[in-house]
Parts: sequence; structure tokens; C-alpha cells
Amino acid sequence: MVQQEQIQGFDVLNDRGKRDIFMVLGHLKPGVTQAQAIADLNSVGSYLEKTYPKDDAWMTYLLARPSLAGDLLGPGVRGFMTGMMLLAVLILLAACANLGSLFSARAADRSREVALRLALGSTRRRILRALFTEAVLISLCGGALGLLGSVPLLRQLSVWHPVPQYPMHVPVYPDAKVYLVAMVLALVSGFLFGAVPVRQILRTNPYEVVKAGAAGILASHTGRRITLRDVLLAVQIAICAVLVTSSFVALRGLERSIHSSFGFDPRNSMLVNTDLSMAGYSGDGVPAMQRRMIDTLETIPGVKSVGYISQIPLGGGGSTDDVFTSQTTDLSPSKVAAANVAVFSVSPDYFRAAGTPLVTGGNFSWQNTTSTPPVAVINATFARRIFGSVNNAIGSYYKRGMEPAFRLSALWKTASMAFSLRIRDPRCFSRCCRGLPT
Repeated sequence: MVQQEQIQGFDVLNDRGKRDIFMVLGHLKPGVTQAQAIADLNSVGSYLEKTYPKDDAWMTYLLARPSLAGDLLGPGVRGFMTGMMLLAVLILLAACANLGSLFSARAADRSREVALRLALGSTRRRILRALFTEAVLISLCGGALGLLGSVPLLRQLSVWHPVPQYPMHVPVYPDAKVYLVAMVLALVSGFLFGAVPVRQILRTNPYEVVKAGAAGILASHTGRRITLRDVLLAVQIAICAVLVTSSFVALRGLERSIHSSFGFDPRNSMLVNTDLSMAGYSGDGVPAMQRRMIDTLETIPGVKSVGYISQIPLGGGGSTDDVFTSQTTDLSPSKVAAANVAVFSVSPDYFRAAGTPLVTGGNFSWQNTTSTPPVAVINATFARRIFGSVNNAIGSYYKRGMEPAFRLSALWKTASMAFSLRIRDPRCFSRCCRGLPT
């Protein structure tokens, strides 16, 4: 960002009208209310409006609590993460039920040993203390192994680059509080599992156990009533059934997503990102160079169509604008916009290259330039929200702020895939990069 002027020829840091770079966070001083802070910010906004009326008009502020899940993640991502957390909790519950069953079974197997120790004069309190100590030690050992296993996993997560073209580095190193919480959880789980066979031990009759044996006393107890082992086993089976069912549902949803229609056809298509500003092109030279690149790519044998788009729609790029109907005269921020839309610039043959069919209307042409009245292609959702129906949209007009009204040229089904090439033969991939302008 600091060297943007040397790389791209312009500097947004010195552009007063550019305010979508940072998220401003702050803490209120003790005794300062939110209303007082808003009034203070609006006084600064009034000064900016008077001093810089061209760039800083309508400078009205609001304060809100920042929320990572609410501000930066969409509802789909939040729902997915919630589902993943619920699955993780269910897996842990299944593991806990399994461990509880193992502790209960071990206590049943040691019933004869416990009876002999009671017969020799040991107290139940001492036996319970030994069992709790054993359970806590096993739990602490398991927690230590879990922490040792998490160290290499966290290191791999710290160097993971989910988006290769952006060198993001997010270090994930737990502090002492995380290890303290892990130790407390290990201690609590050890006490809980150690308490599973307490009722069985307290009700043990040394004389009956020694006389009938461990198997006989176990059969006499389990044959008359439902034990804690049965409850834990039922819980474990139920949780595993839920996990297996949810896994099949997730796999089926993934299969349907892969084979669903997204409004574009990725088969035999190739995506190429370009940045002409880094090659020294600016102003009117950029569209001319883009047209030359498209014409050159179209001459490659095997290429069916070539199209250009300013940003990849499903890649998180593109600009957003408030859209108003053509009858709207008040375009101030206080006026509620009819919709907030993503805006992309495309070449005439882009929809054909991306495999996005037009529902109705005509496509762009090279005669649509900055000197001609602006035209737009929208999707059906836009048409229904702004014009009420798809049929009323073609030939109608809408506004984007103070720009001239846009005339609608056509409707397309959904967002599609910078340069998009549709080829007849995948073997021509190696030939596509030959002869391209730098």
C-alpha cells in the first residue's frame, strides 16, 4: 500500500475520497457514553464537510460493536462454521461416552479386587481416592498427548496459505491461558470419569462378591436394572448415528454442489489474470491494449471465444454501489437505496466465453463506449427487486449515485467467472501463451 504509487502509478492513501481501506476501531474512555462519542465524531464530520465539500460531503457517523462473524463473514460461512463446531462437539461427546463406558467396565472387572480390599479392612474412601487418582493421571496423560499433537498441527496452520496469490501469514501460537484451560479440562474430565463407578463401588458387598465371583455379582446387578454403562452406550450409539447421518448429508450436498448449475461452465475454460498498469499502460491505452489481447487470443487455433471482466464475481472482487430507480431525485446517503449491487465491467463476448446464457435482451457490442449512453446487463434478482419483474426490466433505466442513468440491455442468469477463454481442445493450453503481448 505504501509503494502503490511506484507500482501502479496512483496512491489511494492520499486520495481523500477513498474511505474503504481501513476499518476504524476504538475504545471509549471511562464515563463517555456512545451518544457523546457520536456527537463528537459528527462535529468532526461537520468540519470536514465545510472544509472539503467536494470529497467529504454527508460526513455522518455511527458507532457499532465490531463483530468478526457479523462484519467479515457472510451468513453462509457463519452457518458452515457453526455446523463444524457442532460436529466437533458431538465427536467429543461420543469420545467422552466411550471413555465413561470403559471406566465403568474396568470398575466392574475390578469388583472382586475391590471386594477383597474391603474384606481386608480397606475403607471405601481410600479405594475411591485411588480410583480418582488413577482417572486423573490417565486424563492428564491424554491431555499432554493432545497438546503435543497440537504443536505440529498449529505450526502447519500458521504457515498455511489458503489463497496462494495473497501472502497472508496468520500465526497461531497458543498462550499460557490456553494451556491452563486445557489442564483444567483434563482435571475436570478425570474427576467426571472417575465418578462413573462410584455408585457401583459404594454398593459393593464384599461377602457376596467373594462368594459369587465378579461375574456373578455383575450379572445380578445388570440383570435387574439399567446401569450407567447402558446409558453411556446408548448415548454413544445415538451420537455416532447422528454423526454418520450428517456425514452422508454433507457428502450428498457436496456432490450436488459440484454438479449444480452456477450460471457458468468451467469445462474447457481458462482464466488469466492481468495487470496492465504494472506494464506501464494507463488511461485510454488500457482499453486499446485489452482489445488487442482479446483479438490476439481469438486467433489461436482451438479458442472458441474470449472475454474480459474487471474482477472475478465469485472471487470476492468487484465494486459495490447503491442503486436507485430512475425516478429517484434525492441521492443523499440518508435516502434508502433500492438495492446494493456488485458492478463489473465486461467485454462484449464475455458471457459466451464464460458460458453464461442470456435470459432475454441483447448483449454488449464494441460500439458501447464511454462516449455512448451507458448500458448494463443485470440478473433476474436485480430485475425483480428494482423493476418488479423480469419483463419490466428490458429497456428500463436505473441510477448509480450521480452517474447518468443506465439503460438495461439484457438479463443473465447468475454471476460467472479476468480473461476467460473457451477452447475446443484442452491440448491447446500450451499454445495459448505464445505470442501474447507482455
